Amino acid sequence: NAALFEDSDIDDELSDDEKKCDYQSSHLSIHKRDQKTLNGDSKALKLASFYRNVCANNNTFPNSRFVKQLNTESLNMGSSKIGHLGLSPIIQTLISNSIENTLLHVNLSNCLLKEIGGSLLPTTLTKMMRLRTLDLSNNAFNPNICTSIVSALASTIYLNSLNLSKNNFDDTSAVVLANSLSKNTNKNITLNLSYNILGDGGIEALASTCLHNLSELN
Repeated sequence: NAALFEDSDIDDELSDDEKKCDYQSSHLSIHKRDQKTLNGDSKALKLASFYRNVCANNNTFPNSRFVKQLNTESLNMGSSKIGHLGLSPIIQTLISNSIENTLLHVNLSNCLLKEIGGSLLPTTLTKMMRLRTLDLSNNAFNPNICTSIVSALASTIYLNSLNLSKNNFDDTSAVVLANSLSKNTNKNITLNLSYNILGDGGIEALASTCLHNLSELN
């Protein structure tokens, strides 16, 4: 995916028509590769086509790593550094095709999501009611985004692993998270909140509300 962006950056001297032709050619090449990768799975191909169209409308190259995971129970984009521009077409594909609730495992760690990317997550997370593991570590969210995300987790009552390390998670976020986790049916939750700005008040809120649900707190 990075190579595709690098190739497009080289052709600064091309005319607009030549750039458009080159861009369309790249998308056609990716489409053919997806067909081979998905091995004729009609449902997956339909999702891939939808995703590619969203990317084309946003002038963003499709991410083959995401396409390979269509119709699975996992979304693993960890360390892909896709940013909010790469995440947006993925979110649109999940929601528009009502497949977000099929996901059990989501890894968006180290994706450079920051504030804009983080703001795309809460609405989607409220619909991921079967989610078991969620890793959003190292995305440089601000405290308000963290609070919105953990508020959405009240719907994920089967969650057993949550990693929000390195995200400016604060005491306010911790109070909201404690309330969300108190609704969880799982009694062995692994929670990683390391390298944040969490104080004694946040730790006390977690300990008093949902300590019985935690098997590990970092």
